[in-house]
Amino acid sequence: IREGDDWNLRRAMWLIFPAAIFTLASYIFPFIYWPEMMNYPFFLHLGWLPYKDWSMVYTPILPYTLKYFYDLFGYTPASLHLFGTILGAVTIGLVTLKTRSFFAALFFLLSYLAFGGNSVWFDIFLTPLVLLIYFSPTPAFLFSLCVLTKQTSFYILPPIFLSVLKKPLWFLVLILLFLVYLMTNNILWDFYNWGVKFVFLLPGSGNILLPTLKQSLAVLTFLAALALTKNRKAIIFSSFTLLFAVPRFDFFHLIPFLAIFTTAVSKKPILFLLPLLVVLPLLFKTYQLGNRFLEPEVLKISQELPNNKTIFSLNGPDQIYFLAKIPPAVRPWVDQLPWQMEYAKDNYYQAFVKAKPDIIITRPYLKTPIQGLGAYKPVKIWEFVSQNYKIIKVYADGTQILERN
Repeated sequence: IREGDDWNLRRAMWLIFPAAIFTLASYIFPFIYWPEMMNYPFFLHLGWLPYKDWSMVYTPILPYTLKYFYDLFGYTPASLHLFGTILGAVTIGLVTLKTRSFFAALFFLLSYLAFGGNSVWFDIFLTPLVLLIYFSPTPAFLFSLCVLTKQTSFYILPPIFLSVLKKPLWFLVLILLFLVYLMTNNILWDFYNWGVKFVFLLPGSGNILLPTLKQSLAVLTFLAALALTKNRKAIIFSSFTLLFAVPRFDFFHLIPFLAIFTTAVSKKPILFLLPLLVVLPLLFKTYQLGNRFLEPEVLKISQELPNNKTIFSLNGPDQIYFLAKIPPAVRPWVDQLPWQMEYAKDNYYQAFVKAKPDIIITRPYLKTPIQGLGAYKPVKIWEFVSQNYKIIKVYADGTQILERN
């Protein structure tokens, strides 16, 4: 019995070790503080309703989970980092458990960091669920959690359709509860507008970001290694997870794919070598970017904003609301993304001129957009701003503070 207990302890330590390495690495490696992961829970904390009071285009499990986490640990960037660290450690621990390979877990850890996984985002939050779905004979409950985290999780339904049909009760129950939530809060139509129509029925061309040639070759390298495993289930299932990167490609959308890839290739670890040649330069590039969306200048601005005046970020740093603990003056609030502002059109303008924010935080518009961002100027709103606001301060990074006349 003692020998068996000792063996189980050593096995447990072996499984925990990669997660412990990630926990340390998470605070050494740069973290991505996505503004949505700060603002959305903050809006919920204020009593705002998704889809109605702001343009949320995702299903709500993650924002609510973060809201309750912030309630416990405080509405600070440090809390978001802690949540991301726990999420990453759990994901890496699960990959270690499924592969029982330290080398595979190490490959996943490095790839996770390289792909932008040291963060919190919908696809990253989905990864443990997707991995459990892959191994589950009856994944209906887990699949419903995925759909209620990000509705485009329906993309992975084809390879698991028959398995979901085996025991669909929990899927139906959770979807029904979500509909009750929408109807109780009188936001069913608002959800259709932003969570269904905008996402599935009206994909604007400005919302599309295709992978570059280098990014495409990187993905093909992973697919080639996966094909050599001859694991038909992994090849089919992981191919559908690639759809999480539609319509705007970025590597962090592929972390669910990365988890399935790692478990499949772990039985032939030699196949990790070629993808590793892709991961290491990407790891270095991601490290060079540093912490994102928590620049010193943005923190300085958030500390200097008056808390007795209404504010609005117009082409400025959206994370300012969370950092300053001041809600947007304009409600319903539209995320400062060209395709969302264009979709809202006159409703967005009417809400803005009705609110008349005391303070506007803005940055000069770019002549050429970067990944489709930074150059879209809502003309009618800026006509109103130019007539009614004056610049009172300019920061070193170009951020301007405007005050209403």
